[in-house]
Amino acid sequence: MTDWATLSQPDFDRFVELLIVRSYQRNQPGLTAQAIDGRGGDCGIDIDVHQKDTGKLVKIYQLKFFPEGFSGGHGKRKQQIRRSFERIRPLQPPVWALVLPRNFTTGERKWVLELVRDTGIQLELVGRAELDSLRASDPNAMSAFERTAYKSALELVGRESAALVTSRDLGTEISRLSTNAATLSPNWGVSFSVHGDAVTHSYYAKHPDAVEREPLSIKASLNFADNPDLQRKFDNALRYGLTDQLVLPPTVVKRFERIGPEWFADSHEGGSLTLQPATGNRQTMPTVLRIKTPEQSGYVLRGTTVQVSNGHEGANILTEFGGGLTIRWRLASDPKKGAAADVAFSPKGHSALNVARSLQALDGLHNGASVELQLGDGKVSLALDSHNQPAVSPAVVELADDLAVIEHVTGTQFGFPDTVDPQERVWARVVRLLLEGECVLAPNMRSLDLEFEGHLDEGLEELLGGSTSVVASVPTWTVEMFNEQVTVGDISYYHPCARVENAEQHLEALRAGPDTSRKGRLVPDDPGVGFRLYLPAKHRHETVSPVRWSLTGIDEHPELRSTELD
Repeated sequence: MTDWATLSQPDFDRFVELLIVRSYQRNQPGLTAQAIDGRGGDCGIDIDVHQKDTGKLVKIYQLKFFPEGFSGGHGKRKQQIRRSFERIRPLQPPVWALVLPRNFTTGERKWVLELVRDTGIQLELVGRAELDSLRASDPNAMSAFERTAYKSALELVGRESAALVTSRDLGTEISRLSTNAATLSPNWGVSFSVHGDAVTHSYYAKHPDAVEREPLSIKASLNFADNPDLQRKFDNALRYGLTDQLVLPPTVVKRFERIGPEWFADSHEGGSLTLQPATGNRQTMPTVLRIKTPEQSGYVLRGTTVQVSNGHEGANILTEFGGGLTIRWRLASDPKKGAAADVAFSPKGHSALNVARSLQALDGLHNGASVELQLGDGKVSLALDSHNQPAVSPAVVELADDLAVIEHVTGTQFGFPDTVDPQERVWARVVRLLLEGECVLAPNMRSLDLEFEGHLDEGLEELLGGSTSVVASVPTWTVEMFNEQVTVGDISYYHPCARVENAEQHLEALRAGPDTSRKGRLVPDDPGVGFRLYLPAKHRHETVSPVRWSLTGIDEHPELRSTELD
């Protein structure tokens, strides 16, 4: 459509009404615009606009199909405009919009402004320029308008749903297409989906011998000269089956051809080719992985097989285990050709116990290891010819071991972190050693807060009298680790030689009366000597001697570092 004036009056009215109503739907959700059917008398209203929540009238549109305007030889049309305005005036709309299929002249604009003067109603003039802008902001409006007209024509032949005016029409036409597609072949069914401009066809056999009755094949001319890695993946898919979507770009696909009967045959020059795993490859099968190393140590992991695919040389099997361990096995049909494993490890969010088990199994999974895969009730024994070993830092291994012990002893379950903070590594090792009955040096602890209250006794006088060894207990000690509160137990702090700051003042105050309560701070005589932590109920040694943290890449407590240097 190039000129609004070339439309018939009914088409002009319908199209402008459609544009204005859709504009409010898109841009002003708080308002609702509705076209009025004028067959019963529109009272000067073609479209009215109301507030959705209150129903308050906001604006009235009056459409006048005056392609030549209403001045000069068409001055009598002013009376039509005046009558329309007088009919809506009692409604007192805040805005009255007059719509023409052409731009207003200066004289026409002056006349309409005079018409609404002193009425309290604001004037809005909508001419060709405004209509063009409205149409440009809604490129799909013309299609919607044409579908309405198209539907009227299709009703004559009983196919009005092909106009796709309603969602029910869309369903009717898709069902019609699906029914017609089912009749293309007595042997093959066709399903389809549409994503933008891309149409995807899926073919399925209607009976087991469809391939023999009506063979279908695909031929592609491919050039992997600049994509050796993609060629390796493609060759692996042909030999052992496709487990993941594989996209061959236009730089690889030179020609693509479907070979078969007329309803199937087609060819394309270039383009991309997407290969998808067969839907039937997806399955859920209980799986057990047993690894036997040359040192006769054994590892057992239980998981799930989630995909099995087959090629002309063997099969690909995708297995998932706890702790974020995924292994894709490539098994040759000939057992003598051995097997390969593609290992992926992503522990984030998994239980530390499962992470630690998976890491132990990975440690035993190496070339030459004896491996048994139990898939459901079937067992496959294989020897690995090759496998990739994902790089796992010592920090991850140590943290998994520490948190696994804590989970086992306390019942707490952590979500394994994405990144490993050195300070959190130290506290995880400290808590583990405590639970295992060891004594450890408290990280970054330079003093101990105390509170003195009650009667002054011999022990308190000794504590406040100078440097001495000190033991303090904290019942039901908890520590926050990796967003979880871990209850460790009744813990004791011990320092071999410490003193209370401002001891004389505390002593004098306590002597003055038994009800005096004071806060003090215990500090080491030697700042290089740290506070010991241990759990009396679990401590395994006769003396309270701290053990090392022994964490890769992390310095020991200063006290043990100085001992190490000596």
